Amino acid sequence: MDATARAVARAQKSQRRRETEITREILRYLAAVGCLAWRNNTGAVRGQHKGKARVVHFGHVGSSDILGVMPGGRFLAIEVKRRGQAVTREQAAFLALVHQLGGQALVATKVDDVRAWVPPQPAADPTRWVSHPHNEAV
Repeated sequence: MDATARAVARAQKSQRRRETEITREILRYLAAVGCLAWRNNTGAVRGQHKGKARVVHFGHVGSSDILGVMPGGRFLAIEVKRRGQAVTREQAAFLALVHQLGGQALVATKVDDVRAWVPPQPAADPTRWVSHPHNEAV
């Protein structure tokens, strides 16, 4: 396989990457540069309690896939999308609100998108922020 064929194969593979893989890679990068960041889940679950059907909603509608705090205290919201996917109206509104309130809000299709907005910074204490096992189980 020549270099061009390998490059095409890599590009096709990157387009097929699952959102969870991209999210996991971004979380690792954020931990490495001193950000406190976590996977943010939203949705609902049906269940029963004392014989009654219940629906429990969790998270804020439209909130980003990754939330966190950058070194220096700035709030961070990252909506992770596969290449070619668009954000929903609710997700766009959440990102706009975060930006309006002074936070860093962005849409990322790969970790390089995040590197452009959250550059590596030396942490005052590199042992202060450690990756949480829950982040690795995304």
